Amino acid sequence: MRNTANRSGFTIVELLIVIVVIAILATISTVAYAGIQNRAYVTAAGAARSAYIRALKLYKVDKGRYPVVPADGQTVCLGELAHYPAKDGFASGQCRYSDYGAATATVDAAVTSELKTYITTAPSVNWPPATEYYVGTGTDYYRGIFYYAGTTANQGKDASIWFYIKGSQTCPQDGYGGYNSDTGETQCTVYLQ
Repeated sequence: MRNTANRSGFTIVELLIVIVVIAILATISTVAYAGIQNRAYVTAAGAARSAYIRALKLYKVDKGRYPVVPADGQTVCLGELAHYPAKDGFASGQCRYSDYGAATATVDAAVTSELKTYITTAPSVNWPPATEYYVGTGTDYYRGIFYYAGTTANQGKDASIWFYIKGSQTCPQDGYGGYNSDTGETQCTVYLQ
């Protein structure tokens, strides 16, 4: 008969219990980290939105209109070129492209330059890519914050900005938006008049 009183080490059951406990703790940590990351992104996106709205309103007070863009009904990306690096299928400076047509949006140097007077530092947000599906046609891909100055007839009179947030989120009080369960994103839009 062996003497088990002097035995050292763990039994297989004890090792399995330790492994299960570590796995549970790792899962809890991963879920908590993802939630913290999403809340940080939503906060950063909200701060960027507020900074651009403030800059656009100050611009309108000073100039009597919102910035205009080169083409009728064109949407442009707000921010610096460096805020939109080439990645995830996007070209450098691009915040929208489509897999079914020529729909695209890029940083507009003139709008960026005009807003620099009214914004101390252009907010940089690590915008994750978002998608919008169109049945029978294709998908639009987005990242960042967008500015729309209207059609030629009303450019500069009315404007809007919008952006996407991952998950089902509440848009700011001065805007509206909705959650798209197909894409898992909320689009928030703010109209400026």
